[in-house]
Amino acid sequence: MSNVWFVTGSSSGFGRALVLEALARGDRVVATARSPEVLEDLREQAPDRVLLVRLDVTQSEQVRESVRLALARFGRIDILVNNAGFSILGALEETSDQELRATMELMFFGAVATTREVLPHMRERRSGTIVQITSVAALSTAPGFGPYCAAKHALEGLSECLAQEVAPFGVRVVLVEPGAFRTALFGSAFRRMPEHAEYAETVGPVRAWVTEQAGAQPG
Repeated sequence: MSNVWFVTGSSSGFGRALVLEALARGDRVVATARSPEVLEDLREQAPDRVLLVRLDVTQSEQVRESVRLALARFGRIDILVNNAGFSILGALEETSDQELRATMELMFFGAVATTREVLPHMRERRSGTIVQITSVAALSTAPGFGPYCAAKHALEGLSECLAQEVAPFGVRVVLVEPGAFRTALFGSAFRRMPEHAEYAETVGPVRAWVTEQAGAQPG
């Protein structure tokens, strides 16, 4: 029997790749993005197996509505993939409260919101898989990536606890920790903070590495 996927951040990178792979397998997919019109080509591939939904995971009402639409269309959600995110580079002193909070809202609280919304359905069915796309940044750190690493560390910590909580219900929690892949993370999904001269020796080399890697990642 085919699976039903619910994928956040489906417009590019891992999200889009997962949607395409799921469709190639004959599965059904709820592909979400803040601007779902960019996903129209996916619906054209399999109109009866794709549902496009507008979703900003930081907006609780949109989270609730997207899950409601998914269940109304396909009857269940087998696999939730929390993939929506961006990267941010800047020393803590260079990063505003607004940027720090935005990072946590999207990559931690957003993933928590979709997980919490889907969980009752999976728990009742005694089946389901929750995939958290975190990062190698959840395992290691680098100057300038503090907010990004903090969000990924937080999501991993919560997810490891969650895995133990929901295991008796037949629900799995999977952490995916990619390294350097050629996604939009260092491109359109990248935020570079204003530079402070005092951090040239510590954050400077990391900025240079990001510029060098953008579009040339090995993955």
